[in-house]
Amino acid sequence: MSALGKRAWTGRWQDCYHRWDDDEQVGNVKAFCSVANFMDDLNDDNANLYWPNFTAAPWHLQCVVQVDGEMTKLNFWPHKAKAQVDYRKVQEGWGNVNELIASIFSADEEEEFDVIE
Repeated sequence: MSALGKRAWTGRWQDCYHRWDDDEQVGNVKAFCSVANFMDDLNDDNANLYWPNFTAAPWHLQCVVQVDGEMTKLNFWPHKAKAQVDYRKVQEGWGNVNELIASIFSADEEEEFDVIE
């Protein structure tokens, strides 16, 4: 862990911030592991999730992604089932979060082609 509290994603749901007595939060952090694995699958095991400041904000994870040709941060709040690309609307619920992730990682794979009429 660095002096600023940055910490690499461990892959363990138990390391995510959550209230142990809140079944919804426990379920959300467990589901986040599936989301993290989904991102690794889409990005050839290079999602590089991390807590930007584990000491002060253990509930917030990030990774750097390319959106519209620009590098930006993808933010997660696993215990609340929320995600956001910097400066865009927060997506809530794992279905919406998965759609957001898929749209980011699949955008680079789309090829332009001419339409022949």
